[in-house]
Amino acid sequence: MQLKKWPLVEESITRQKIRVQWLRLGDSNTKFFFACMKNIEAHNHIRSLVDEQGRVLQNDKVVEEKITGYYKHLLGSSTSQLPCIQAIVMRNGHVLKREQQLKLIASITQGEVSKVIREINDQKAHGCDGFIVLFFKRVWPIA
Repeated sequence: MQLKKWPLVEESITRQKIRVQWLRLGDSNTKFFFACMKNIEAHNHIRSLVDEQGRVLQNDKVVEEKITGYYKHLLGSSTSQLPCIQAIVMRNGHVLKREQQLKLIASITQGEVSKVIREINDQKAHGCDGFIVLFFKRVWPIA
């Protein structure tokens, strides 16, 4: 029983990592599957960066140092002026009607939440906890 369970656990972890629709169809261990994973990894990588002098930085280490240096410079610095809402811009912009304003502050019902949960794809993992939506759909009646 334990041996039968592990391929399902592994596939579930992979499904959460790549969140690809076709994986639920059982196409998990193919060349196409691994190409998709490689594509996602490449998509999440910074290949180059342009510095203040207009030079293109492509070395991974140099790019990392440039980004880290930028945020280290910001850390601990202060500003003499805090940005605030400009009243002129607010007056000239679009204004919500009273009915729209009340909808924004209205309480959310359990029915509304339930409807939204049902509309989300089963394989999506929307939080940092890694649970896919299917988990929430299955335990919703318990909660």
